Amino acid sequence: THQRARRAVWAALAALVSLAVQPLCGRLPEGHDTLLHFYRIPVLNALWRQGSAFSRWAPDLMLGYGYPLFHYYPPLSAYLLTALYWAAGQRAPLAMALAFALALAAAGAGMYRLGRSLHGRAGGLVAAATYLFSPHLLYQTFERGSLSNALVMALVPWALAALLGVARRAGARRIAWAGLGVGAVLLTHAGASLLLVPSLGAMGLLGA
Repeated sequence: THQRARRAVWAALAALVSLAVQPLCGRLPEGHDTLLHFYRIPVLNALWRQGSAFSRWAPDLMLGYGYPLFHYYPPLSAYLLTALYWAAGQRAPLAMALAFALALAAAGAGMYRLGRSLHGRAGGLVAAATYLFSPHLLYQTFERGSLSNALVMALVPWALAALLGVARRAGARRIAWAGLGVGAVLLTHAGASLLLVPSLGAMGLLGA
């Protein structure tokens, strides 16, 4: 019975994620940020060919004059998209669709994990559905085409679940996962980090 319930929950979660990512099977989001993400693929490719795993300076932007893009813009979404570009056979639109699909899947799974830890399996499913189809997440994904915003929203439930795990019972492994979760948020979107990291810290303290 336990195994059946577990399978039913994961099947329901998979159905929710499939419904959320279904629009990506057609045309890509043509939002305000879509082209900006595409431009970063050749920037990172050029840096990697030169042996630079990370550079604050993007020499090929601004008509070749260069631009300090990664000095102020966290690089995680660009690194993910460029890695998927190579995994997808150098097809940038497919890489973008995969990146958004991964972000939505991670958002649903992370919110399910967080909701389950607080309110059981049923609460986790309700939380995942509510989060996946929240207007803000859908807006960032399908209207703005902002991979960095979609990705940071995918990471926040994981970071909060890890922080609450530390609050319940601290341990080296749990602290490491919490640090990785919060660090991933900081590496994804600067503006969102300013809003979310203090909130994550406050909720972790409240949980303790």
